[in-house]
Formats: sequence, structure tokens, C-alpha cells
Amino acid sequence: MRAGYSAELESVRAIAALFVFARHIAGRMVGPGAEEGPPGFFYSFAVGGQTGVTLFFVLSAFLLVPPFLEKRPISTRRFLARRFLRLWPLYLGAVLVATAWNAEGLGDFAKGFGYLVYAQSFSGFVTPLEPFSSVWWSLATEVQFYVALVVCAFLGARRFGPQVLGVLLVLYAVAYSIFVMTGFGVENFTTSVALRVSLFGRGWSFLLGGLAAGLYVRHGAAWRRALAQLPWLARGGGDGLVLLVLGAMGLLLMKVETIGTWRAEIEWLPWHIPESALWAAFILGVLVLPLRSRSLLVSFPLERLGIISYSFYLWHLPVIVGVASLLGIDPSHPGTTPATVLVPAISLAFAVSWAVSELTYRWIERPLLLRKQHLAR
Repeated sequence: MRAGYSAELESVRAIAALFVFARHIAGRMVGPGAEEGPPGFFYSFAVGGQTGVTLFFVLSAFLLVPPFLEKRPISTRRFLARRFLRLWPLYLGAVLVATAWNAEGLGDFAKGFGYLVYAQSFSGFVTPLEPFSSVWWSLATEVQFYVALVVCAFLGARRFGPQVLGVLLVLYAVAYSIFVMTGFGVENFTTSVALRVSLFGRGWSFLLGGLAAGLYVRHGAAWRRALAQLPWLARGGGDGLVLLVLGAMGLLLMKVETIGTWRAEIEWLPWHIPESALWAAFILGVLVLPLRSRSLLVSFPLERLGIISYSFYLWHLPVIVGVASLLGIDPSHPGTTPATVLVPAISLAFAVSWAVSELTYRWIERPLLLRKQHLAR
């Protein structure tokens, strides 16, 4: 598999964006007490545990690891340049807008600098630029993955590289286990959370996404041909298997929502391992199983949202907050907003987020993506 265009994977990217949007709608419009009693299956599945970001991480590794598995050497300089063109220019625009939005004087414009160097993974290095910066932590984690991928490629090309990488993987697993049990003795809550959402805490998402990519590169074509020959799969069994994976995800997210997302992050961090494994299985299932529902998955709306998903990710939260403020929706008082207001508000937030994303994709992302394509390996 090459990191080229895939309608299925663009749709998976759109699904991740929809999960993120639903999570922030639940927090910024619906409020924390929308349901009486324990969270239900469908509510938990829609908004639970920031799982859309995990899907983004798994998909990122699935797309970026394959070129490093090929025998031909890859230019790490060009790889990083391509990643820079993909992420930083639009992110720079978002940081500038967020800084201007929060600035009370010229001196406040320096608040954005820490974000531009992805320092949000380190406690005390950045000042919140709400509501924009709430989603930026994942960009720092993504950039850390790029650096780790380049380091692994460098080590892997050395004489004893595979052995060194194996030792490093074992050491990471040991350090992760110790951190889960002891927290490394970190008592500051902000520092602890920053470590948990960094590459160290979320590394399993990238590892499992990369493992799924390796399996697909090596066996994907053969699996797809073999599975297409099984009548029970072609008659709906493949769709059933995908639904089974999603059902398991829903049950996992129900447990997380019962605990509470941030409490689960502190007390049950390893839950991201089965979560990532299920998303990796979902991606593989979408690519290799004969699905009767493929026409729904590979549809223009999902493909288009997948294409503009990075812009959508950066702009949707301030749009949600702005629409809620404009319409007087107060999420601290759940149940007081009638559905006749809430449903149009959610629709308006989604439509405006999409429209703004189309504009920034057209005028910022797309020109740079075309330039990125000229950066050969």
C-alpha cells in the first residue's frame, strides 16, 4: 500500500472527524448531564473517550508507515518537508486567529509561539487560547510520531538496527507499564495529563496502526481475493464482522464514559490499547472484507469530509462555541434547551464548520498539498 488516495480511508478519516465533532457537541452544547443514569450504548459510542482522535492516530500510522517498510531508502528530509507542508501552514493560520481572538494587547501575541513549536505536550510552556487550543494537543503528539518514525528508520537502516529497535520496544513497554502502575511519581495533574496524551502515553495507537499497515502491505491483496470467495462474507457476513468490531468498541466506550473520560485517562490509561486494536481491525476490515455497505461508506459526503478533515478538525470547536453563544445555549444547564433549538444549532454548527473548512482547504491546504506532491521520495 502506498500513501496515495484511497476513498475508503478518506471515509474512515471522515468518521474520525465526526466522532470528534460529536464529542465536542456533547460537551459544549448538550452538557454533561444529558442522560439520566449510566451512559447508554449509543450515546457512549458517539461521544465516548475522545475515540475520534485515537482513530486519527491509528490511521496516520497506517498511512505513513508503509513507505518505511519498502526496501528502497526513503528520504527523511523530504518526508519531514512533506509533513511540514501538510500540517504547519494551516496550523499557523489557526494559531494566529486564536492569538488575535484572545489578545488584550500587543504583548499577548507572544502566547502563540509555544504552540507553533508544538510545546503543548509540556506543562507550563503554553497559555490556553480557548476555544481553539483545546484540540491542539493531538497535533503535538502527531509531530512526535513523525520524529519517532524518522529515528526508527535511521536505526533500522543500521547493521544491528532491527535488534536495537526490538530492545527499544521492550524498554518502552516496560516504562509504559511502570508509568501505568506508579505514574512515575508525578503529582502535578497538568503534567501527568500532558504525559498521558503525548506520544509516550498514546504510542500504542501508532504501533498498532503501523502493525496493521505492515499486515496489509504483506497480505492485504491476498486476503481481499480469498475473502471475496467466501459466500457468507459476500452476503453480509463481512458487514457483520465490521459491526461486531464496532459493537465491541461501543461496549468499551460505555465503560470509559461510566468512569469518566479524564478519570479513565488517569486511572485506566491502557484502555487505549484495545481501543486502538479495534480501530486497526476496523480499518483492515473496511479494506479487505467484501462489504455490501461499501456504497454507503465510499460516498461523496464522507469522502469530501475526509479530504477537508484537517481544516474541519481545527475550526469546528470555535464554531460550536460561537454558535452556542449566539443562540444562548448553556451546556452547564443540561435539559433546559429544547430540541427545537438544539437540533438546528447542531446543524448550523456542522454546516458552518464545513463551509469554513472548505474555504481554508481551497485557499491554504490544497495549494500546499499540490506542492507537497512534487516532493518525490
